[in-house]
Amino acid sequence: MIRRMRAAIGPISLFAVIVGAGSLLAAFLVFILLPESESSLRVLIAIGCLLLLVFFFTAFDQVKRVLMGRKARFGVNTGVMILAFAGIAVLTNFVSERNHSRYDMTASQQFSLSKQTVKIAKDLPEKVKIIAFFGESADPVQGVVRSETEDILREYRRQSDKISYEFVDPYLRPDVQLSFGVNSSPPFMILTTGQRREVVQPAVSYVNDVAVAVFRERDIATALLRVTGHQQKKAYFLTGHGEPDTGAADDTGYAYALQGVKDDNYLAESLDLVASPKVPDDCSVLIIAGPQKDLQQPELDAIQAYLERAGRVLFLLDPVTPPGLRDLLKRWGLDLPSGVVVEGGDRHLEGNDRAIIVDGSGMNPYVQATAELSGSLVILPEVTSVSPAEGLGVVATQGGVPVFLSQNGALMMVPLLFSTSDSYQLTDASATAFDEKRDLKGPLLLGATVTATGPVDGQNLPTIDVADAKKARIALIGDSQFANNFYWPNYANSDLFLNNLNWLTEDEALISVRTKGTGLRMMDVSDKQWRWIQVSVIGLLPLAVVVVGGLTWYRRR
Repeated sequence: MIRRMRAAIGPISLFAVIVGAGSLLAAFLVFILLPESESSLRVLIAIGCLLLLVFFFTAFDQVKRVLMGRKARFGVNTGVMILAFAGIAVLTNFVSERNHSRYDMTASQQFSLSKQTVKIAKDLPEKVKIIAFFGESADPVQGVVRSETEDILREYRRQSDKISYEFVDPYLRPDVQLSFGVNSSPPFMILTTGQRREVVQPAVSYVNDVAVAVFRERDIATALLRVTGHQQKKAYFLTGHGEPDTGAADDTGYAYALQGVKDDNYLAESLDLVASPKVPDDCSVLIIAGPQKDLQQPELDAIQAYLERAGRVLFLLDPVTPPGLRDLLKRWGLDLPSGVVVEGGDRHLEGNDRAIIVDGSGMNPYVQATAELSGSLVILPEVTSVSPAEGLGVVATQGGVPVFLSQNGALMMVPLLFSTSDSYQLTDASATAFDEKRDLKGPLLLGATVTATGPVDGQNLPTIDVADAKKARIALIGDSQFANNFYWPNYANSDLFLNNLNWLTEDEALISVRTKGTGLRMMDVSDKQWRWIQVSVIGLLPLAVVVVGGLTWYRRR
């Protein structure tokens, strides 16, 4: 065949067409396999095009004869159809690349960024480049880590055109790392705006009891905030009165709550008002959860002063609440009757009628913190009710939900959670039966929010409807145990805590139903169902192929 081609077009033309076509094929392979080798790619394309031009001019008569023949005309028609199909495919890909949608069908949305992270990415004030430093490694686990890291960075870039990223091997390109003055071993990341930089070190995860360095979505989000000069809001947990320990990993601790606050990109610290009786100026929200002892008067005065300067406080209190806090809350429109709520119907945990289950019907659909949870459940293990304090009256209703306003017009209270009509509150927590004379009949308020320009007894205060007036915010839930380590992962307990935190800090865009861990998802089938699966896969599918093949043979014989 080569000999016939050589006789037809000559040795020079044959050499030109073979080497030219080979050069273009090599250029294609380089483009696919070694896209960074741009200089080699250009050289191969130039050589290929030049040699094909040589072939065309040296064998012009033969090329013309072939193109004018009958076979050529059919070939041209086929070529046109192929080019048209290829053009349609390229155009479709081009359009879809710029107008594409993706859907994460996993139950926990594990392949998508959280709503909080998406907001951070979309609100970036300037461009950020992320440089991920990974060294060459034969370890397959590290290969997986790199792949997962690139998946996360690709999601960040998809959410904002102000984010770009690249991977660098610091052993092959040490100048890149040295230019930032960072003395770290890979893997690590550097986020830079050109003026500022932030280093992200990996967290440690364990795979089959082997420590693996991984990059977490929240760590990158926090670094984005810092490198763009964003001032992170700070949450303080009040301590010193028997509150749950935010460092404790046991069931009664608040370690999960602390981590949840940090995952929502808040800074978090403890606050001892005995040592320093003033709420810090950088406090975005003060969390008072389950104090067992009463606060001293200077501490109460500090909280009162903080609220009067438009502070934000999340109260998670219990049936036994210290009297000092009860008196403080009354000044801000909230009363806590003594006792514990009991569920007389079936909306409680099995065997414990004091562990209340609140579903969508018990959540205020007109408050964003609970409206987002309308399809979820919340467990309140031991809860007391909340009532409007003296001086508050109903001024409006939203879908049957009352809104309370103080007489001075400076404070508005809105219910959050309700118990059912079958519930009641035992004034004496040790009692076992409802007493009509002293106990409260449901439905009862289990949580409420307050927005105020000052306390109910304040004088000459702006009314709550003044748009530019500084307003304090309070969220109160009559139970602190619902947010401990044992109940935090259950149902929407963590969302109830964090959504109220977001509302208090005016980060309403972050209010959502947060994704839970992937966990272990199993399909539970009976022995009969398992036998059917085996028979259908092993027997029915091959049988169907045989039947279809037999019918096809019979029709064509």
